[in-house]
Amino acid sequence: MKKQIILQNLVAARERSKVIWQAIPEQYYFWKPDGEAMHLLEMIRHIYSAQLWFYYLIKTRGDVAAIKMPDDNLPYIDLATEMKNGEKYTTLFWESMQQYSDADLERILINRTDKEFKMTLENFLLRAAYHEATHTGQILAYLRMLNVARPNIWDIQ
Repeated sequence: MKKQIILQNLVAARERSKVIWQAIPEQYYFWKPDGEAMHLLEMIRHIYSAQLWFYYLIKTRGDVAAIKMPDDNLPYIDLATEMKNGEKYTTLFWESMQQYSDADLERILINRTDKEFKMTLENFLLRAAYHEATHTGQILAYLRMLNVARPNIWDIQ
């Protein structure tokens, strides 16, 4: 039951993210509020790439030295390209979650020695959803700064 709820939370976060992403006018894909911020397409790629990172952290139980991320030097083109390229990471991440039981969620520890903390897989997956929600909130804030209409994501079933 826990796994089902966590997966529903991850799916709900992504559904709302996609609605917001699709509201970004093309002329603002590369907009960012300051020189240190990510532009809108960059933030979307970051959300997808983070799912691959989370997948590897779970697989290695937190051993970042064992993680080999793919080269991410593709040019930013448009939203459709980012979503098409990123969905493979989402699929890999979500499909890998099917192998874990509710007991695994409590038993498996993700030991981030690079960050000096341990957490259960359950907590780690909840943080993964929170990560996406945080960046999606940033995108909403960007859209507000740009005076772009923001979709109502609160009543999505």
